[in-house]
Amino acid sequence: MLSEVEIDVWTSSPVDYSGLRVFECPAYVHIPNEERSKLDAKSRQCIFLGYQKGVKGFKLWDPKANKVVISRDVVFDEKPMLQCTQKGEKQEPESCSSNEKLIQVELETHDIEDHAWNAGKSSSEDQQHHNIAMDRPRRTIKPLISQEKSRWMGAMVEEIQSLYKNQTWDLVELPEGKRAI
Repeated sequence: MLSEVEIDVWTSSPVDYSGLRVFECPAYVHIPNEERSKLDAKSRQCIFLGYQKGVKGFKLWDPKANKVVISRDVVFDEKPMLQCTQKGEKQEPESCSSNEKLIQVELETHDIEDHAWNAGKSSSEDQQHHNIAMDRPRRTIKPLISQEKSRWMGAMVEEIQSLYKNQTWDLVELPEGKRAI
């Protein structure tokens, strides 16, 4: 009987803790349609403070508006906790201990010529400069080298024909002095 919670003994039924939330956890309060425009966020991040006495709702702190909010439409994110720091407080970076190995890595650098000076170069040379860090996507290559190459090609041609048929875009001349993206 000592291990049982007093309310369990009093009511002879187990206590339901499913409504309890972690204090100071991030919580997202729903913003009603009337208070936002089409492109605004549907919720705002707040900090859970507790329960409002006499009201079916949660008490939350909205750091952006700098006010307490009471709402029922809340989604809790109890896994990560918000890190709060004082304005004057500085956090020191973690220092490396002497027994850790330091690895020096030399990075190759390539000079990228300024585009304004390269107006006379062809578009393929220009494209190489803009796509230095990007490789060709594997998704495009795999279908073209697979055993079902003809089916993939047929599907791609069919998709392009569908785009033309539905007049998804208009093919126009590029204005003088402009580049295609």
